[in-house]
Amino acid sequence: MIKASLGLDTPALDPLYIELGTALVVCQGFEQSLVLLLAIEKMECSHMAEGAFEAAVLTLSEDTLGTLLRKLRKKLVIPVDVDERFAAALSERNWIAHRFLHDSAQTLAYPDGMAKLLPEIRLRREVVLRAYNDAEAIANDYLAQFGNVFDEAHMQADRIWSNLYGNHTQSTKSDAA
Repeated sequence: MIKASLGLDTPALDPLYIELGTALVVCQGFEQSLVLLLAIEKMECSHMAEGAFEAAVLTLSEDTLGTLLRKLRKKLVIPVDVDERFAAALSERNWIAHRFLHDSAQTLAYPDGMAKLLPEIRLRREVVLRAYNDAEAIANDYLAQFGNVFDEAHMQADRIWSNLYGNHTQSTKSDAA
């Protein structure tokens, strides 16, 4: 009803919805990568029993992105450049998830408004994607460092990343091989 009353149900806005939807999936992927990284760290520190990894993921999934980043900074030493990308990703994710319509409503009112917004959404998504790739790389390094101790966590993390977000870092992984 709100969508229709605001005129947001027109097919002309489909490219906008596709860009925003894609950006939102990347944002959620970044958040999920931090959840998985914190669950892996928790598993390593406490040598959790089978099934505890999934429980940690469920519990951590209820935290906000800001809370996840604070927890991560307390648990792991994050390189300064990566932490700066994480902070930038938090800002961009918040804009995508919470501020887009508020900040863009007037721009959308003009015929060329959507054309101006699509590149902005893509740029913001790329900031989050870089942080997402950083978080995934840290998790992969962490898993590799501890070897077979984390077989359950590694398999679970791979399943979650694959099922929810596909292989977004395929070129990065193949370059490393």
